[in-house]
Amino acid sequence: MRNLILTWIFLFILHLTKEDTSVQKLSAPEKHFLVLMCSDAPYVDWSHGLERVIASRRGKQVSYLDQSKHQLLEDGQLSIKDLQESDAGEYYCNHQLVADITVLKGHNFTVPEGTTVYLPCKTSDKMKQRWAFKRTPQSRKEFISTLYKNSTVKKERADPTLRFTHTINHLIISNLQLQDSGLYLCNNREMAFLTVTTVQKLSAPEKHFLVLMCSDAPYVDWSHGLERVIASRRGKQVSYLDQSKHQLLEDGQLSIKDLQESDAGEYYCNHQLVADITVLKGHNFTVPEGTTVYLPCKTSDKMKQRWAFKRTPQSRKEFISTLYKNSTVKKERADPTLRFTHTINHLIISNLQLQDSGLYLCNNREMAFLTVTTESTEIENSSPDINKYLTVAVLLALCILAMVCVGLLSVTIGWKSRRRRRNIRKETESTDIASGLQLQRMSNEGPWMLDTDEDAGEIQYASLGVQHWRETDRQLSSRQHVIYSTLITS
Repeated sequence: MRNLILTWIFLFILHLTKEDTSVQKLSAPEKHFLVLMCSDAPYVDWSHGLERVIASRRGKQVSYLDQSKHQLLEDGQLSIKDLQESDAGEYYCNHQLVADITVLKGHNFTVPEGTTVYLPCKTSDKMKQRWAFKRTPQSRKEFISTLYKNSTVKKERADPTLRFTHTINHLIISNLQLQDSGLYLCNNREMAFLTVTTVQKLSAPEKHFLVLMCSDAPYVDWSHGLERVIASRRGKQVSYLDQSKHQLLEDGQLSIKDLQESDAGEYYCNHQLVADITVLKGHNFTVPEGTTVYLPCKTSDKMKQRWAFKRTPQSRKEFISTLYKNSTVKKERADPTLRFTHTINHLIISNLQLQDSGLYLCNNREMAFLTVTTESTEIENSSPDINKYLTVAVLLALCILAMVCVGLLSVTIGWKSRRRRRNIRKETESTDIASGLQLQRMSNEGPWMLDTDEDAGEIQYASLGVQHWRETDRQLSSRQHVIYSTLITS
């Protein structure tokens, strides 16, 4: 029982810790290959999405959905050949999300910050690969590294965190930074122009609208989360999950109307994370530093919008800007980085700073009180881990409690068992003594009976080393009878 409880708890904790594995966000060009990592287990199931198993191994038995596309390596890794648009999406190993792949087309790649990108070197495999970088096509060339034919690598600029690595025909850049944007060359040939983008963190009030940006492409797939496609365009053909909620604009942008709490979350365009939306409720908004917030102006659309700011409700009013009916804007205080912009009925504040906290008014009406916090995305994202570790701690406490309960139960059962055995032994000894006395008397004197005519007097019993008669009288009268017996046990 105790071992069963401990085994169950250990397996559950192991399951929790395994979920901590980070998901690789990979971007690679068409017609190239990728290798995805997975733990080496006696059985492996790889799936593209959770529904379609594409490769499976049971001991030495291996099966594929399409062996020309996929290959299982000995250590459980999955090789994907000849990447196509249909290969984009999430990949699971043993039902655990391992990678999210974006397939890049052409030579101009737009990739989110923090992801990993594969840049191909389209030269002979027999040649060395010398990679270089230009911030703009007109900039001076900076050499990155050289991969020689014997697979050794020579670094040609500082790379303290080893973000730049190689495969046979790729330069791999991990954890992309904004400064990685630029032109990449292999053996003096232009291979790709890389644009690294930041994911928009947007906060907007309920019942208002948002417009999300995406590159204008002949095909567009917008999804809320990676699983639910909400709007799609193929040439001139457009489809929606809910046309009353979403609208695709001509340049690939997505308009979201009548924001509700259910609209919060991550939005992807062509499997690329574009925005993370928070829906605000009420009039007091708490928003993290660095995000973008939309503040509504609830007045007639025919009126101009004059926005003002108070650090506290008692402070003096500072005018920010005025949006006129003809859509022109007049700035009324310094805004060198253009963080304050307008839509038809919003004031948009980008890259929020702590000094933006305060009361905002439109046409002298109070619209929102904004509190900007220093909570970072990392702290917010770590809360699931904290909850997970709390769960593990609770499970460990339950494990200890279960061990204590099992121990107490074992002691109680053992004590009751020993007590029952003692009682049985005592009863057996008493029965044996009585039987022995009778047998001894009968063997020594034969059948013995008291004379019924005379007073038999008092009978006393004694066994070897133990006297059972009363010591009221040292002398035994002739009318007292003493029976001695010895119990021999083996």
